[in-house]
Order: sequence, then C-alpha cells, then structure tokens
Amino acid sequence: MRFLSFNEINRLPKALENSKDKRGADVIRLCPLTGSHLCEVRFTHFEQFNLELLTWFKPATYTKQKRSHRLPISPEVADLVVRRHLSYQNPAPGGFRETFQTNPFMKCDVIGKAS
Repeated sequence: MRFLSFNEINRLPKALENSKDKRGADVIRLCPLTGSHLCEVRFTHFEQFNLELLTWFKPATYTKQKRSHRLPISPEVADLVVRRHLSYQNPAPGGFRETFQTNPFMKCDVIGKAS
C-alpha cells in the first residue's frame, strides 16, 4: 500500500470525472468527504442517511472500532448519496448498498488514471 503523490492528488478530480466506473469514482469521492474507510462506504445503505438532518448512521458491524457512529454530512455528500440512490434501477431495502459496492479498490479504473 502506498499514498498518492501530490501530482496524483492534483490529477485525481479529473480522473474521477472522466471515469467510466461511476460507482468506484463516487466511493473514492465519499471517503475523504466523510473521513470514512473504504469498507464503511462500500457497505452502506441508503437508509443509514438522514438527508433532512444531514447525518449518516454507521452501524458497528462496518466501523473500524466496531462501535456504531453517527456523523454529520455536508450538502455535497447528501447530493452524492441521492445521485447514487437514483442511479440504482430497482431501489429496494438494502438496494442502496449495491450502488456503492464495486470492484476492489485497487482494481478501480480511477486509480490507474490518477497514477
């Protein structure tokens, strides 16, 4: 595992914008916007977000500390969550999770374009 270089960080927004893997790009966007780990984002459900109060409830099963966590989200995060939810063709209980699950992080095509 390695960190992105400054040059890669500068190229990342364009790579995310141009990525064909929109789910993977949104996962990568959501991690730094919320300070969340990849698995916390990938296994989230739409029902965990309260878009009126701008909060995200993360159950203990998906957090590093194994403790449930409620955190505030920005309007930008709320917009991303709504966009992902609307992009899912057959919303159903737990269906939101399918909109964030994607290939393993290192296989996401965005990473190759940013490096």
